[in-house]
Order: sequence, then C-alpha cells, then structure tokens
Amino acid sequence: MTVNLSIEVQSYNDDLQSSTVDSVVSIIDSYLVDTDLGGARVSSLPTKRKVWTVNRSPHIFKKSREQFEQRKYKTRISCVCNSLDNSLDLLNVLYSQEYLGAGLKAHLEFSSAVPSYN
Repeated sequence: MTVNLSIEVQSYNDDLQSSTVDSVVSIIDSYLVDTDLGGARVSSLPTKRKVWTVNRSPHIFKKSREQFEQRKYKTRISCVCNSLDNSLDLLNVLYSQEYLGAGLKAHLEFSSAVPSYN
C-alpha cells in the first residue's frame, strides 16, 4: 500500500513562505532518503488577493480614501510514502517543528493494488 501525502503551506509573507517550503522539503527528503519512491515535488498554487477601500473621513471628504491589500501565498508539496506508519511518522516530525508565519495542512490519499479475480 502506498500513501500519497500532500502538504499545503499558506502564508501572508512570500519570504517566510519560501523559507518554510525549503525547510519542509529538506525534512521530507532527509526522511525519505532510504526509499526509492523519489523526493518531494513542489508546485505553486495561485495567490489570493483581497483589496478593499476605506473612507478616511466619512462625513464630507468623500474623495479622501485609503486602499489596503492582503495577499495569501500557497504552495503544495507532494510525496509518496511506503506505508501509513511512515507517513504518520513524517507528519509527526513536520508538525513538531515551528514554522513562524506559515500554516500547514496535510492531505493523505491511500492507494493499494486491487487483486484481480479470474
């Protein structure tokens, strides 16, 4: 049975997000170095942008406005593990680390060989 593990890294700061992705990829590669399944694959997801405008003075100065923007960066890291125990150990190692300014979400997908009946 193989387990497809995908980890989504989210952050509001691009520099913190890229350093978090680098550290997670290095942990995954060092953990899966003895297996022949390959390393981590990194793919960037679209950046979410939220823009809003606020009146500075709502009474008489309608033309005086201030604009704000918030960006949310996302990256998905995918890898394949041999078994469920290996993937859970890897998740425990990843979640025991502290990633300041970034959040991690993990998704597990199981795949096993289907026996053929003749």
